[in-house]
Amino acid sequence: MKSSKFLILLALILSALSCNKNDDESTKSGAYSNYFILNQTSYNLIYLSEESIEIPISELKKIGSIGGVSFIDPPKPSTGLDSIILLKDFNGDLTTAFNMNPIIDNHWIEQKTSPNKSDFMLVVTDNMLTPYTLNNDNLSGNYKTTLLTGDIEQTYTVNGTEVKSVTKIVGDNFQMTTVFGANGSYSASGQYRIETTVTTAGNTTTDSEIIVVEDEGTYSISPDKKRLTITIDGDAETFDASLFNETKLNLKREINETINDVPTVGTFKVNYERI
Repeated sequence: MKSSKFLILLALILSALSCNKNDDESTKSGAYSNYFILNQTSYNLIYLSEESIEIPISELKKIGSIGGVSFIDPPKPSTGLDSIILLKDFNGDLTTAFNMNPIIDNHWIEQKTSPNKSDFMLVVTDNMLTPYTLNNDNLSGNYKTTLLTGDIEQTYTVNGTEVKSVTKIVGDNFQMTTVFGANGSYSASGQYRIETTVTTAGNTTTDSEIIVVEDEGTYSISPDKKRLTITIDGDAETFDASLFNETKLNLKREINETINDVPTVGTFKVNYERI
């Protein structure tokens, strides 16, 4: 459904571009082009040029034009533009989020508005922006927990027969604050409820309990900026950072080891949101 809505929006924009053609230019000799950016990201963008151009979320903005008698065909973006540099605005903090240099023509959508004039549009989406780097400065702050789950499968051997036990853990009623310090300090305090469901040989039991947390420790980030290790009282656990941006941190940990002589496979997830 989202893809369908986007295609409809794109068709409307292209139609609008064709309706906004300059009749005077269409009768001139030579050829002409206009260049536009459509902001389909989650941020307000700023196009850097001699005069910066603000491009709010979901808006289309003209960023330049070129043309004249020296052109036989409407100039491609690589002819009319040197580069595209976009800043993203997150709560007033501006960072470089997109840089196209050199200009890649096949990333633009061309709409012919007359025989000698074209409008070119670059659609910028979130997955085109420079990722938000996982480092101490970017991570530092206070977070609330929004998700905690665990899926564990253990294989026991009883009288020569393998018996599988599956445990599902789901947390809720989070009243937790987790703090990552820029100096590598870590703390978590508060409480939450977990519901644990264990299924063994077709028999299922479910229990719930309140977990009270008062933890202090340290954290470190891997050189490739993809993993986070939290150490508390000498015990370290390493998580993959499956998502990290200005507001969210999603961690995932997978295990495949033997615990108390029992082969154990598990996946644990915890999601945070900045507060």
